[in-house]
Amino acid sequence: MLKYRFNKDLGFLETEADGNVSLMNIIEHYTLIANGKSLPDKLLILVNCANIEIDVNNREIKRAMASLNTALKSHKFIKEAIIVSKPHSTVIALLFESMAKQFKNYSFKVFSTQEAAREWLLSNQ
Repeated sequence: MLKYRFNKDLGFLETEADGNVSLMNIIEHYTLIANGKSLPDKLLILVNCANIEIDVNNREIKRAMASLNTALKSHKFIKEAIIVSKPHSTVIALLFESMAKQFKNYSFKVFSTQEAAREWLLSNQ
């Protein structure tokens, strides 16, 4: 399950994972972003998946890419940082990062700390 909060002070969407994250959670995440009429057109997102497992395999990532593509049509640009700490989650996030390079209006990066993720999100806005 994912919980959302827009941080008005820093200007980005904070997403907190509660329990393991499945492919359905990822698809729902990008559906929410695609339908988020009140979200900024240049959207910054911090996803905290530290201490949980991303329960997705490499074949399912292609389906996640399709939902990401839908979300990108609703925004000029999306910059998304994910915080992970478990080995399998790190591998899946890095694979996602590699596959997401195909999108010109999307930037995705994997981090191990919240501080580094926030610094990257807020750089070069």
